[in-house]
Amino acid sequence: MFSYNVQLAGYSFDKFDEKGKVEYDKFVTVFDSFPWLEQLDEANLLKEGCSATLSVKASDDNKDFWVSIAGDRQKTIFLVGYVYFKEKKTFFGLGKLKMVRWVDIYEAEDSIQIKYLFGLFFNKKFFELEAELKRLKDFDSMEAYS
Repeated sequence: MFSYNVQLAGYSFDKFDEKGKVEYDKFVTVFDSFPWLEQLDEANLLKEGCSATLSVKASDDNKDFWVSIAGDRQKTIFLVGYVYFKEKKTFFGLGKLKMVRWVDIYEAEDSIQIKYLFGLFFNKKFFELEAELKRLKDFDSMEAYS
């Protein structure tokens, strides 16, 4: 089962508008009709909180995939984030392994590419998704905000 939520420009990082169950076709409609540039302008005006983000959760698989916008009207980029469980060593890399939620963030080229990546996610083709993401430009990688 998939569900999605929305963060608007300026929301605190822990605030989401839960939207409920979603399938791929509905997500594409939401993505295409989302006011990305207006939200980008709002984020740049507020200068605090998060950027506009659409997030999809695959609850059966404990994975999330999201898209966000960054930059300004002259240089706009989309970021996609893949959230999954990963083993991480504790105590500055010297301790025991523990499972943490991890996010890898990449720069996406355009809306066609983003929809393709979300198609892989919705079809639970996680290995293919991970391979496609590795072909993108890295933006960041870190323990996910809980």
